[in-house]
Amino acid sequence: MPNVGSDCCLTCWFNATNRGYRYWREHRDDSIPPHCEIRDLDIDDPAYTYCANHPHRRPNRDRTPIGPVFQGDSFGNRKLWKHGPDTPEVREHLLDIVRDVFESRPTSGRASTSGIEYPFGLSARSVVLSELIRLKEVRLLSVLRGYVEADRETKCAKPQATCWNTYKRNLKDLEETRILRRLVFGVVANFAAQVT
Repeated sequence: MPNVGSDCCLTCWFNATNRGYRYWREHRDDSIPPHCEIRDLDIDDPAYTYCANHPHRRPNRDRTPIGPVFQGDSFGNRKLWKHGPDTPEVREHLLDIVRDVFESRPTSGRASTSGIEYPFGLSARSVVLSELIRLKEVRLLSVLRGYVEADRETKCAKPQATCWNTYKRNLKDLEETRILRRLVFGVVANFAAQVT
């Protein structure tokens, strides 16, 4: 029996078939074709289509498209299908998410990526950083530089001051933290060369 993962468009409240409900089995209307309402995208196979806006990744019903859409198979492989939109509003929203993550502001009013997240596929945090790098968003550099400076100032003095300790709730988050930390320090070193 294939396992498509429950973070697919089939179970997403942004799939028109589900009429805006998270609990799709109770509210599904098969007379409405699968269509992503926030991306204006027809979905051919909702059981094998994924994005970072799914309720398992963004439980605060984040209506701004975050990153690309992926298609997968019954073996759990996922590949890029459609890139995310590139608008000023999307870019600002992605930067807000990065600020929330690095400043550890889960209650700032913006949808947060902190906390335990669905364990399969790319996390929303990883998608956001990758998308900003793909878009060559120059403002990301100042956000990351600010984090690096704050991290240097607070290292060991106040372990709870950085957002990284928040992510140590489970092993997957801990490993992702190491990856993101390497990514952040690598991006600060290399990103300026790409955008200048």
